[in-house]
Amino acid sequence: MRRDEALLDILHEAKHLSHDLPRATWYGFGSYFGGQESFCDIDILVVCPTNADASFVREKTEDICARWPLHLVIMTEDEQEETSFVASEGCRILHPAGSGT
Repeated sequence: MRRDEALLDILHEAKHLSHDLPRATWYGFGSYFGGQESFCDIDILVVCPTNADASFVREKTEDICARWPLHLVIMTEDEQEETSFVASEGCRILHPAGSGT
């Protein structure tokens, strides 16, 4: 797997989905984004406003999850606030909410 190819594909998917979900924010975390040379998968977090939006992301990311070894975590904004997942996992923003273009 080429690191740059996988990340570019993920960023393209985030941008594409942001047209329908402009308030979703995409993050990377884990070994892939921590600078380690070796990794098993690419950890991605998508934070969505609602459960319906989270379901939409899950459905629309099936293809990319089949192409790459992704560990996709999808949370609502409320779930993320409750767990402080972004801060506790050291997530790095990949595609901020509102950046659909």
